[in-house]
Amino acid sequence: MAKRDYSILTLKRLYGKSGNCCAHPNCHEALINEEGNLSDICHIEALNPEGPRYNTSSDITNKDRNSESNLILLCKNHHHIIDQKRADGSWYFSTEQLKAMKRNHEQRFADPRQLLFHAKRPSLLAEIVQALSKSRHEVAVKRQTISFEIESKITFNKVDRYYGVIEKFAPYSPLLDQLYDVLESAQFEDVLSSLNTLYILNKRRNESSDDTLERLHGALIERLSEGASLEYSEDLEICALIVIVDGFMRCKILDESPLWLSIKILSLKNNFTTLDLGYWQLCIKPLMNQLARVNSSFRSTKVRK
Repeated sequence: MAKRDYSILTLKRLYGKSGNCCAHPNCHEALINEEGNLSDICHIEALNPEGPRYNTSSDITNKDRNSESNLILLCKNHHHIIDQKRADGSWYFSTEQLKAMKRNHEQRFADPRQLLFHAKRPSLLAEIVQALSKSRHEVAVKRQTISFEIESKITFNKVDRYYGVIEKFAPYSPLLDQLYDVLESAQFEDVLSSLNTLYILNKRRNESSDDTLERLHGALIERLSEGASLEYSEDLEICALIVIVDGFMRCKILDESPLWLSIKILSLKNNFTTLDLGYWQLCIKPLMNQLARVNSSFRSTKVRK
């Protein structure tokens, strides 16, 4: 049987984003007061098979189940309520309902903190970029200037909970451009490769894009806090989101829509002879394979009709 095993960083993030309030929308009970800690750390997807909303996917590890993105802070009363079953045997609260509850609750307290971001530690973004640029990768990703429609990519990946996050932090891309401009070419490539590697390592089969972005956010904070020795703070939460959204816009996180895959391939068609082998293997070949699968699926659908 798996055990509850929370890292100090997980607890800091969980309580720091809670606003010291039960996450249930109809509850305003303080989690920590003069009587002590009255909170319950609740799993959205159960830690063990007999628990509520257990995810049976073989890709999900116990570390995933004990991660901050799968935990929600509730008072004892609402912890009991969310784990109740209806007469038909279904859980009173589904996984998606609890994830939305967590996101909406944390956003209530995140908005005021973000207003103070500029005045507190804008240099933290520069520290993050420098930390990510120190990782070396065998295959470098060249800087691209090909644009694409953000809304199209959001729709194609069915981004829901993170739609507002992307909308809020996309305007920070010019600031990151300024930070990238002072890096050497190889360092810039390492930043994007680091993000892409983290994305691949934290992507799970049959998982929503929102869950992937949530897990990626936690993994980036863990890497920066432990690997790069950046002190955890509320600003780090915000800066990590800014870097992830920028990576999404630079096509290193989540997939592009088939339409823009076609445009990218056509735009590069005349330059294939000058592309290095690493770029072909990492970018162009997977794009062409995905486009071929999409076209094949489209033709099969037409035949069935």
